[in-house]
Amino acid sequence: MPDDPPSRIDIITRQRREVLGPSIDALVREIDARLPAAERPAFAALIDAADPDGDGDALFHRLTAMRARLGPPPLPAGQPAGTATAAVAGLVVGAVLGLPAGFLLYMVARATLLPTSLWSSDAPMWAIIAATMAGGGLLGATQGGRPTRLGRALLRGAVGFVLGAIGGAILGVVVAGAIGAALDVSQREGAFAMGVAFGVMPLAGVSGGVLMGFWMGRRAWRQWGRA
Repeated sequence: MPDDPPSRIDIITRQRREVLGPSIDALVREIDARLPAAERPAFAALIDAADPDGDGDALFHRLTAMRARLGPPPLPAGQPAGTATAAVAGLVVGAVLGLPAGFLLYMVARATLLPTSLWSSDAPMWAIIAATMAGGGLLGATQGGRPTRLGRALLRGAVGFVLGAIGGAILGVVVAGAIGAALDVSQREGAFAMGVAFGVMPLAGVSGGVLMGFWMGRRAWRQWGRA
């Protein structure tokens, strides 16, 4: 007697083959891994009865509701759980990191977006800095209270952005100074100094920040859950 063909749930979860589409299949795998044993037969019957060519949106919303009912996914082994103390510390660290990042973003906005009529006003600078600090603090508090893979990657990426921005800005000044010296341009000449301060430094800082932030964020994402 030939073996029974695998069920649709087995094809999705064990054979890792696409059946209902990438998004729905990913939800099926996540729910199946976290669902209590008593509820798995009914869930398997639901997936087997689903029409791949039917209304996928309805099934997607139903699976999303099931995932929400199960609550947040458990943390991987070795990953410490969040605490109120860690949330407060994350809020402070995120806000502190947002200060230099916000100033750098203001410098870029000043050089590329802001009209010259606003250069003498401090309001745009503090608005950008405050928004960046608020975003960094919120991210840090969320990560400290309930660590997630995405939150960890974003937080590490933010740290990398600040470090890379500082290093990139310093390197930009050094390179610009070397080029100026090679071309026999006075370092105290007004146009040259202004170009370095408001042109080279912010652009080099953003470039270094983006590269370092991407590398550290990607590394944190890939290392999530590893012992």
